[in-house]
Amino acid sequence: MASDRIDSEEALIDEFLAPLAAGFPGAFGLADDCAVIAPGAGEELVVTTDAVVAGVHFFADEDPGAIAWKALAVNVSDLIAKGAAPLAYVMTLALPEAPERGWFTAFSNGLRRAQEAFGCTLAGGDTDRTPNELSVSITAFGTIPAGAIVRRSCARPGDHVYVSGTIGDATLGLKQRRDASLGLR
Repeated sequence: MASDRIDSEEALIDEFLAPLAAGFPGAFGLADDCAVIAPGAGEELVVTTDAVVAGVHFFADEDPGAIAWKALAVNVSDLIAKGAAPLAYVMTLALPEAPERGWFTAFSNGLRRAQEAFGCTLAGGDTDRTPNELSVSITAFGTIPAGAIVRRSCARPGDHVYVSGTIGDATLGLKQRRDASLGLR
C-alpha cells in the first residue's frame, strides 16, 4: 500500500509551501536559501519571532489549520502592536515524522487563510525532523513609516489601550480542554 506521507522536503515545498510564496518576488519561489525583503522608501523594517510547540502552546491533536493560524497570528499581533503593517514571514517547521498529506493540506490551508487575513506572504524558511514534538517557528516582517515605531517605553498615563477579543478566552478554553467536567462553553 502506498504511503500517504510526504517523505521529502522538496515535495513538501513544491506542493504545499511554494504556492504560499507566490506573488512575493523576493521569495524566489522558495528555490533559494535566502529571500530579499525590501521596505519601501521612507519605511523601516520591523521584525519579530515566536514559536509554537506541541504540548506547550497547543495540543498535538489540534486541527492543523488552527495550529498554522496561531503560529502566524502570534507574530502578526506583535507587528500590529508596534504599528507595523505585516509584509512577509519565514517559517521553520520541526516535524516529528514525515507528515501525512491530509494533515499538511490542512496546515497549509490554515496558513493561506491567515496570510490572506493578515496581508502577508511566506518568503522562506526551513523544514526538518525532530525527535521531539512538532514546533512551528515564525519570524515575521512588517513595515512602518520611518521613526513611527510604537514602543512599550513610550506609553504614558492617559494613553488609550485597545483589546481585540475577550480577555481570558484562551485560558478558559485551555481549562475546558484539560477538564471537560467543567462544562464550559
